[in-house]
Amino acid sequence: MHVLRNLINYVGIVSPKEYPTKPLHFKQFTLLKKIVVPDAKPDIESIIKVISSAKIINTRQIETPYNKKYIIEGKVSQRFIYTAATPKQSVHSFESSSYFCEIIEGNFELENITTKVVIEDINIIHHDLRSLFECKVLCAIIEYTGDENKDEEEEEEE
Repeated sequence: MHVLRNLINYVGIVSPKEYPTKPLHFKQFTLLKKIVVPDAKPDIESIIKVISSAKIINTRQIETPYNKKYIIEGKVSQRFIYTAATPKQSVHSFESSSYFCEIIEGNFELENITTKVVIEDINIIHHDLRSLFECKVLCAIIEYTGDENKDEEEEEEE
């Protein structure tokens, strides 16, 4: 989905239609980052577009004396497209990545579930000619993918 805010086009923010209708669990979290323009690139006059995608790298479950915890490790990859603070105002881009590790607590089994991470919002503050401050809001979602009727039938048999 595209979101236009403060003359910046944000690409990769989740659409309300993409959320699961009945998640088992979810956790919203933020990633804050100061992003510095690579030395080989010219100074930033203004940001035109930010293209983002979130990817899960690894998931695992751990058990503690209190409960089970589902650990989600991932990466947000981004491309920043901007006009240079030069007389020609040429368009340039650079890439940046952020890693995350989040925990969702819950007593559920790993079978018949899927995990996804979506980007709910992005906000860029043009800090100075060489850096940006960014806040990303993400949501990790655990969804049941098994046959709900099968579980109900098993309960009735007991």
